[in-house]
Amino acid sequence: MSKQIKAVSLISGGLDSMLATKAIMEQGVHVEGINFFTGFCVEGHTHAIRKKDKEKPKRNNSLWVAETLGIKLHII
Repeated sequence: MSKQIKAVSLISGGLDSMLATKAIMEQGVHVEGINFFTGFCVEGHTHAIRKKDKEKPKRNNSLWVAETLGIKLHII
């Protein structure tokens, strides 16, 4: 019986962290995300891919990335 490999991914909400996490997941690794909330970076913008649906309220981009990838996100 082999144990599943687990990893933690730092999720900023940007494309780089999303693609890096996806690449690890495609190798069969169980990934959970971490996002550090410092209070200095206010989510006042959204990415172009999220501008399509202007009816939805703005939220932390890291939450959107975690939801899209289907992973658990820990916000510290």
